[in-house]
Amino acid sequence: MKRSYWRKLNRFPHHRWDMLKNLLEALIRYQRIETTLSKAKELQQYAEEIVFLAKKDTPESDLKVESMLRTPAARRILYEVLLPRYAERQFFFTRIVNQFRFRYRDSTPMAFIEYVDRPGELRPADPVGWDRKRFVWDKMTNGTRRDRRKYEAEARRKGLYDIYDNFCPDINLIPRDDAYEWHSDEDAHYDEPPEEAEAAAPPPSDPPEGEAEVEGADVAPGHDKEGKQIVVSKGPRLGPGKGKVELPGPHRALQPFFVDIPPPSHREMQENVNRLPHRPV
Repeated sequence: MKRSYWRKLNRFPHHRWDMLKNLLEALIRYQRIETTLSKAKELQQYAEEIVFLAKKDTPESDLKVESMLRTPAARRILYEVLLPRYAERQFFFTRIVNQFRFRYRDSTPMAFIEYVDRPGELRPADPVGWDRKRFVWDKMTNGTRRDRRKYEAEARRKGLYDIYDNFCPDINLIPRDDAYEWHSDEDAHYDEPPEEAEAAAPPPSDPPEGEAEVEGADVAPGHDKEGKQIVVSKGPRLGPGKGKVELPGPHRALQPFFVDIPPPSHREMQENVNRLPHRPV
């Protein structure tokens, strides 16, 4: 008997990939969809990979993300909803729930595929980052003796013990070094302007006599009321590091989608054909 090492899903390759793109689009939009068990298992690898590629924040990975989606709306949900949610989760973004039932018309096993950590889910996933540290602290404080033996080593690794081997009585006393923030494109933080920009900035002028002072009228473009230059963070979106990491807005999510580029007109196509070297018949 010939073995099949991949799921063909009773479709040709181009039809199969077209179907998976439609399922991936629906999964990102609704966060949870119902499909057959074989389709859910085949879709899970792409649902995990698209979040992994989006977190890379490189032009190459952004193009790969766009090639796997249909609409810019799904891309914006990916960058604005899923990436902040999985800032501290490195993998295992999806979950397959087997329904243990069969479809009536063809007896196909059915399943749910969903993204974890979404609001309102019935079975939450294992916590990560600061939530994991709070979970360990709660087990060490309110858990049983078996829980304290189980999580003691992890509590020491996460800094819940001080140098005198005393357990932290309050979780809020521990600084959140691994905290992440997400802000939109309109938000900006203020840095000290360089000397060239400070010299080029025009000084604020007083309004003429008889005219009311308008708020923001004497502010130079790109500067605040105190004359400091407004600099929007262009750093890594999800880069690891010590201290608080400020995540810039989803700049890629607001750019034109690659499928929105209009196709060449008939005249342009004819001009391209005329540029080809003439071949005798």
